[in-house]
Amino acid sequence: MQRFFTFSIGMVFLLVAALAAGAAFGQGGATGAISGEVLDTQGGAVADAEVQIISVATDSLARKISTGTDGGFAATLLPPGIYYAVVNKSGFAEAKISAVEVRVTETTKVAITLKAGAVSERVEISAQVTTVETTNATTGQSISNETVRERPARSRQ
Repeated sequence: MQRFFTFSIGMVFLLVAALAAGAAFGQGGATGAISGEVLDTQGGAVADAEVQIISVATDSLARKISTGTDGGFAATLLPPGIYYAVVNKSGFAEAKISAVEVRVTETTKVAITLKAGAVSERVEISAQVTTVETTNATTGQSISNETVRERPARSRQ
């Protein structure tokens, strides 16, 4: 019995050690982050602004995130390199910040200010086309006497 207990303790210890090593290995890595805040010209936070983080080396989108209610954002697990950020929000002009360097295990902080811009509206109209019978004057519907009697009329009380 004691042998079984010793074996079980040993297996549990190995399992815990393997899990801890995997978690520690998974945390390492050659990545960094960009965090910041999006403000208007008065210094107020701009919520729900779209922030696109784009790699200069590949000219491809690395992250697309939205700002929180405090105007803050964070793009994590970015490979080291140079990035630029493009920020859009309805009612504001587009803002761009360039040459944001991401280093391994560091978080680069930026502040982006949006200026009021022209409000653009896009109206999309869609309709269903119904055909109209122009060769025949009949509608193809008949109304029963009961339906006619149930309808209100000025002469009836």
